[in-house]
Amino acid sequence: MYMEDFDDQLFSSDEQHFSSFAYRIAAIRVLGRMMRMPNMMFPDDENIARIETLLTNWKIHLPESKRDDLNKSCQLDEMMFQAHFINHA
Repeated sequence: MYMEDFDDQLFSSDEQHFSSFAYRIAAIRVLGRMMRMPNMMFPDDENIARIETLLTNWKIHLPESKRDDLNKSCQLDEMMFQAHFINHA
């Protein structure tokens, strides 16, 4: 699969499974968009709402298996740990 498939997964009718690395890339994309936004001066700036939307959408669209850093056998998923860390930074 390709990143285009990942980007279009919401419009696909079949359930596709992507690697943790793909979700890490998505988190980095959100971080990149945030870093390119202009400086925010006031709390009611519309850019703050955009950032909140990007961060929330990333979390909402995670599959159940990727919402935690630990897998079912209680082993750390390093890529998802990094993705969650990037999202919380």
